[in-house]
Amino acid sequence: MFSRPEDRRDGVTARNRPLDRRDFGRVAEQSGMSGEPPEERPLDDRGLAVDVDPDASGRTAFMQALRVSRNARVGMAVGVAFTLVVFVFFVVIPGTFRSPLWYLGLAGVLALSVGGLVAFLLTLARAIRLSRQL
Repeated sequence: MFSRPEDRRDGVTARNRPLDRRDFGRVAEQSGMSGEPPEERPLDDRGLAVDVDPDASGRTAFMQALRVSRNARVGMAVGVAFTLVVFVFFVVIPGTFRSPLWYLGLAGVLALSVGGLVAFLLTLARAIRLSRQL
């Protein structure tokens, strides 16, 4: 039933007994963790080095690390390009009998929506990559 003799302590295994504060040091030793700082890992090809202004406040540094402004620019560019393609293929080429102002309003909504979605997804991907780097 017990795989190792040290697992048995009065019928309670080391896996199912309650932990107290003294156990945390042993758990860390068993898991390969130590009190020493972690080794510096080399950066991968994706270039996850975080360039943050040292004088930036917390929110500003956070936004710089996630590259929010870059992602917003890319998102808006993708949104506008997608909207132009949709506008050309569904309004200009087939022709329309309604006022083009209605379609321009819809195009603005589509551009902002797609741009915001792309910016969100790029920022989320960056956050996930940075969290894995920790």
